[in-house]
Amino acid sequence: MDPGPGVIILLIIWFCTGLTWVIFLRSQTKLRVITTGIAVVLTVLLILIPTESRGIRQANQHEDFVIFDFIFIWRVFLIVILTVSIFLGIGVIVTMSWTQNIHGSDHTARVKPQNW
Repeated sequence: MDPGPGVIILLIIWFCTGLTWVIFLRSQTKLRVITTGIAVVLTVLLILIPTESRGIRQANQHEDFVIFDFIFIWRVFLIVILTVSIFLGIGVIVTMSWTQNIHGSDHTARVKPQNW
């Protein structure tokens, strides 16, 4: 079974989203959040579009038999992978923002005690 155009579109969308996250990792722009939001919306829309074979009844079978969507398992697997990658990305961003160096004043100068 070959991947359909929707899977290829999803791969391109999420590759571009990941590339945007890598490029703008250190900047303070909202472009990363915007591209992730667009990718999530497009992913949900593409998953909600039914495939051609979903629910089609074949003429030489009884009316009781319906062809089910066997790609459903792979769609759920793709959603799980994308969700985990989003949470990992958010975790990396939060961890990097919490562990940034804070440059304060220079306390390395020695002070001579006054009672000497």
